[in-house]
Amino acid sequence: MLEVNNLNCFRSNESILSDLSFSLDKGEVLEIIGTNGSGKTTLLRTLLGLIKESQGEIKWNGNLVTRENQILTSESFYQGHSLALKGRLTVIENIYLSAHPLNFETDKLMESLERVNLLNKKDVLVSELSVGQKKRVSIAKWLLTDARLYLIDEPFSALDDQGHKAVEDLIKELINRGCSFLLTGHRKSNKEYGAFHLD
Repeated sequence: MLEVNNLNCFRSNESILSDLSFSLDKGEVLEIIGTNGSGKTTLLRTLLGLIKESQGEIKWNGNLVTRENQILTSESFYQGHSLALKGRLTVIENIYLSAHPLNFETDKLMESLERVNLLNKKDVLVSELSVGQKKRVSIAKWLLTDARLYLIDEPFSALDDQGHKAVEDLIKELINRGCSFLLTGHRKSNKEYGAFHLD
């Protein structure tokens, strides 16, 4: 369970987020809704200890999160606006690089691409893909981690209807496994998800 109490975030002594409090239970999805510049990405990065100018309390499974213990980082998966893909490598090579530390079998890599409808693009250079296809490659990585908490910045942007459904199906599968999701977006994407508005 993630608990955030009275969180304040600053940039160059300017307040970006003020007095935020919310919680996220096991198997839940919470969308952080806000306009551009409202602090959605700042919030995700603060939770992971990537932004030092912050005050307040963050707890993960009842334990206080600090920059020193990194207990949240070790059990979470973060995907920001940068998709962290290598354009000169093929789709499957990018997936392999993500899975390599965890020693996943080839069948698991292929399955992850099939789940986002990109198996037929596995040998294509990432640089030749559309923006939406690149987004789906990055989403395939969700299946190649043992994270309990997923912090995903605007997961539905640049996706067509097929891609949108693939993402929703993956989220449903992972929450059924007991994982939790903290998503950001400009508007609510699914009526079944919880929502926290920054504006």
